[in-house]
Formats: sequence, structure tokens, C-alpha cells
Amino acid sequence: MMHLRPGAIIPAVYSEHVADAGFTWGRREKVAVSPQRRFVDLAEMDETLAAHVQGLRLGGEAGLALTEPEPDDPEELWTRLVVASASSTPDAAVHVIERHAVSAESVCWVRAALVWLPLEQRSALARALSASKGNAVAQAVCLEEAAAAGQWSGAAVGEALRSEHAPVRASAQHALARLGLREHVAIASQGLMDEAPDVRYAAARTNVLLGQREGLEVLRALAEDDAPHPRARAAAELWGRRAPLQDVLRWAAEQRPRSLLGALRGAAALAGAGTVECGDLLLEFLAHPLECRMAAEALALFGGIDLANDVVIRDADSDEVDDDEGDDDEGAIGREHPTWFELPVPEPGALAEQWRRLRGSWPEKTPLLAGQAISDAALQQTLRAGTQAQRAAAALEIALRSREPAPLFDVAAPARTQHRRLEALSKDER
Repeated sequence: MMHLRPGAIIPAVYSEHVADAGFTWGRREKVAVSPQRRFVDLAEMDETLAAHVQGLRLGGEAGLALTEPEPDDPEELWTRLVVASASSTPDAAVHVIERHAVSAESVCWVRAALVWLPLEQRSALARALSASKGNAVAQAVCLEEAAAAGQWSGAAVGEALRSEHAPVRASAQHALARLGLREHVAIASQGLMDEAPDVRYAAARTNVLLGQREGLEVLRALAEDDAPHPRARAAAELWGRRAPLQDVLRWAAEQRPRSLLGALRGAAALAGAGTVECGDLLLEFLAHPLECRMAAEALALFGGIDLANDVVIRDADSDEVDDDEGDDDEGAIGREHPTWFELPVPEPGALAEQWRRLRGSWPEKTPLLAGQAISDAALQQTLRAGTQAQRAAAALEIALRSREPAPLFDVAAPARTQHRRLEALSKDER
């Protein structure tokens, strides 16, 4: 790849470019899971991000010297790895990963950088990382890269699931779910008893997505944990999708009084079950400003309420929680919910009125998503035109309903990759 000469780089300009690129990537990651933004918004951001990546990679080694040498947040880590990956050999990028990728969360930003590389460089870096036997994140990245390329063997699966490193075991589970490898469900289910919560969540999710039910109790247990956990809300929603409706209604009603985290997870379970009965119960959340936001997000997911246009939005100042305990709870919610502080705060009366107007459109006890009764056709439509949160739910439902092993559609993948998958799905439908 052609690089700019060191003297051709203006440090102040390049450093600003680095900061803008990291900020754009951080925003893009939030758009990818947004309950309000859609695929078209993600595609627009990807165009901007692709231009940033191209500019960053022109900097070469001189550009690497202008990135943060000791990055301490995902945006700085992402930009440093993108710049390092432009070197003629993968050594610089491997060094960044070995030095700074020290937690399970690092797998996400490393893979988020790799997806923007040319395929040849991406493959070369994955091969180089395979030699980093002492770095669990490097091994986990290699594992997920192999899964993305469909280059898996039974022996590799078994070895990864038995790894001493929790990030590797979790990545192996997620890769099995992504590829729909049902023949490995028995060995994957051993992870349901793993000591690491991330692995238990990954194993339970994989178990359920591969058509089993043993993982449901593990998902519920994770959702009942009092401590904030980035997977607890997702565990509650997936449990809600497959647990009996009456169990979901009872459980959500019990969780809400426990804490705001309990209310958050209860709302997620109701969103997963997604029936008019769930919507009616969510109206009880409207008395508390923070819980009102949770109810609105859930009703938007399955009821199809457009938070930007269908309800009156209150002034953000009206959502302030004055006591210290409330502030602590909202901070815990923010750690568990990536876009919490960006959700609108609806006026409770307007939200309740909108729901009551819509609820008569569907039969009772009928699972809904994006304002439609769930069916194969409705799920395909949502995958193309829904919000990012609705699209993620549609991808899960398609996998859950599939009779044959099929790759899980990744709604957070680069837009160019998703366009190819959507085109392939359209051909299959014809």
C-alpha cells in the first residue's frame, strides 16, 4: 500500500483526523445497535468511516507515531490498530494487539478494525496472530476470523471450547451460533456450567439458537444477577423469546420492584416475548421517568412505535433523578445498555395513548416484532427496513425458526457485507 512520506504529513492535521476517525467509529458502533436508526443510517456512516480508514492507512509508520501510544479507550485502540495494519508486514498490528488487547471486550474492537482491511491483509494478520499463543484475545480473534471465513474443523472447535482462556471459549461459542453448527451442540452445552459469566452467556445463547432449551435457565439466572453485566439485558430478551408467556409476565413483574436494573431486564424480557399482554404490563413502567424510557424502547421494538414521530418527547431536564441512589442506578444502566443516554424520554400519557390505539391491531398472545405478527415474510421485511434493534431481533428469530443450519445475519457488519447477504437472501426467496 502506498504511504505518504513522513515530511508530507502535517502532524496537527493528521492527529485531528485520527481523533475524528475514532469518534466516527464510536458513533457507528452505537448506531449499529440503535432502537431508532436504520440500515440506511449505518450505510451512510460506513461511507464516512471508509474514507477515514483510507486516510489513516496512508499515514503508515509516520502516522502510527501520531496516534496515542498508550491508548486507554476503544476508540484510541481502534485507530491505532487501523493505522498499524497498513504496514507492509503484520508485525506492527500484532504488537498493538499483544500489548493493548488485554480483556474479553478487546475482541470486539480488534475485529471491528480488521473488517475494514483488504481481505489479503486481513488474512495475513489473522495468520500472524495465530502464533500469539500466550495472548487469549489474539487466539479469540483468530477463532472468529476463521469462523467468518467458514474455515472450521471439528478438532478446532473442540480445542477452542476447552481452552484455558475464557475469551477463547466465549468466542468459540459465539462462532458456533453464528455458523449454525448444530452437530457441535452437545460439546457446546458443556459451557453452560462454565465459571466465567461471559462463557455461560455465550453457551446459553448458542444452545438456544441451535434449537435446544437447556440454555434458557442459564439465561434467566444471568438476567437475575444483581451486578451490572453487559450481557444481562440480552440474556433477558432471548429468554423472553422462548420462555412461556405467563412465566415472562410473572418474572418481569417480580423484577421491576427490585431495582432499576431489574426493571431494565424485565422490560427486555417483555420486549422479547412481544405480545399485547407484554405491552399492557409495560404501561405500569410509565410512572418512573427512567422506567418510562425502558417501556418506550420495548414498545418500539415489538409494537413498532416510532419514538421520533409517534409520541411526544419530554424535555430532558424532566428526566433528572435528584437522589444519589437514582444517579448510581442510572450509571449502572448506562454500563449495561450501550445507547441508554441517547434514548428519548417520552411523555407517559402520549406513549400510553399510542399503545392503546395500536394494541387492538393484533390478537392476544401473538408474538410481534416491528408492529407485525412474526412470520417468515415479516421477518425478512424487518431485516431490510426495520430499526437496527428490530433487525437484530429479526436475525435472531430467523435463526430460531430455521430448520436447517444457517449463518446468523450480522446486522452490525459493514454495510457492504450486509448488502451482499441481503442480495443473496433475495435470490434465495425467488
